[in-house]
Amino acid sequence: VHIADPKNKQPITLPVNSHALEVLQRRHAAIQKKILITDSGGWVFPAVNKQRQEVPITPCSKDVGRIKKDTGIQWGLHDLRRGFISASGACRIHDATGRRLTNHRPRSGDAHEAYHQPDIQELREASQAVGDYLHSLAHTKQKSDKVVSLKAMSGDHA
Repeated sequence: VHIADPKNKQPITLPVNSHALEVLQRRHAAIQKKILITDSGGWVFPAVNKQRQEVPITPCSKDVGRIKKDTGIQWGLHDLRRGFISASGACRIHDATGRRLTNHRPRSGDAHEAYHQPDIQELREASQAVGDYLHSLAHTKQKSDKVVSLKAMSGDHA
């Protein structure tokens, strides 16, 4: 995946793990079967307005608020990045590699991190390891107070 204009203004190309690829393939298949609107303007996960037109996703504070209310868990969108970094730590992935996968800049003053420049193969393996780890948590048979099932919203086929 290439992100030409990310938040930190540093373009980045990242590998996609098999679990994310499966979601993208399901989205593509749904568009081909006309289950989803096809004029997305280039957005992978567009929002749909009241006129059933696809538009770019805008701040989703209502969705975050609904999840907070439904689960009782206080969180924000940045917690997704924080969760990915935590999962990479659980997978024993080099900190610099985890930071690169989330497009964080190297920590200033950390000369050792600047020496570690992960290549695409290391990024691919790390991305897959994190994907596998998160997938295993999401599909665990054990009940846990840390894992909450969320229902897909109406019309969401991914």
